[in-house]
Amino acid sequence: MLPYLEQLQDALEQAWASGLVHGDLNRKNILLTASGYQLVDIEPLVCVPLASGSVYLRTTRPYLARADREKGSVTVMSDRLGWNCFSAWIREAISRPALAASQFEPQRQWSADCCASR
Repeated sequence: MLPYLEQLQDALEQAWASGLVHGDLNRKNILLTASGYQLVDIEPLVCVPLASGSVYLRTTRPYLARADREKGSVTVMSDRLGWNCFSAWIREAISRPALAASQFEPQRQWSADCCASR
């Protein structure tokens, strides 16, 4: 599964470099297929404006970066948080990704070694 993880990491890096954000990257939205991991449930509208003037964020809360939560937006920071939790779970570094999200909060630049073997 680690080669597939590296393939998805590369694809995500390309998407993020192009300005694309999944918005709800977590283990429920990453499926393992015969050809590798596939992303599902890509929302065209992650930040939904409400009549009250506020914004509803269509994300999974543990994987919403603190800075995004504070700004009412969803950026690559949240995707990186979700990715870090997912890849750590696949590598068996953690057992419950949602509970570990705080340790992966993107305070620093995400590193490419997250997929390295233990």
